[in-house]
Amino acid sequence: MGSEIRALSKRYPEYTFLFTDFVELDITNHKKVEQFINENKVNSIVTCAAYSAVDKAETKYEQSDQLNHLAEDNFARIANTYQIKVVHISTDYVFDGIQHRSYMESDPPNSQSVYRKTKLAGAAAMLKVHPGIPS
Repeated sequence: MGSEIRALSKRYPEYTFLFTDFVELDITNHKKVEQFINENKVNSIVTCAAYSAVDKAETKYEQSDQLNHLAEDNFARIANTYQIKVVHISTDYVFDGIQHRSYMESDPPNSQSVYRKTKLAGAAAMLKVHPGIPS
């Protein structure tokens, strides 16, 4: 997702896009994220980071939770504090996949794996600070 946004960003030279990776910015560290946002005068955040090795997440719970849940909580709280617009990108994996139609944000999730549960926890953290589901 982040790579696609990076590619599309070239079409919008009037905007400044900042892209980081985990080596450059530990998004699980609240103080470092807050410092990065303040130093770069960030006014919008699009979160695309995730521990996306779905099968490995079963044995790497802490890493999955850090990136999929706690990092999203950081972004939500910082965005709220500084009144920054935030777009949270989640996944349909928070649902169980047994429905025979497309899922809606308002459908009840049924997360059954570590990956799914940590992604759902990240979405819940975002909704806790920024309540409401778009219609």
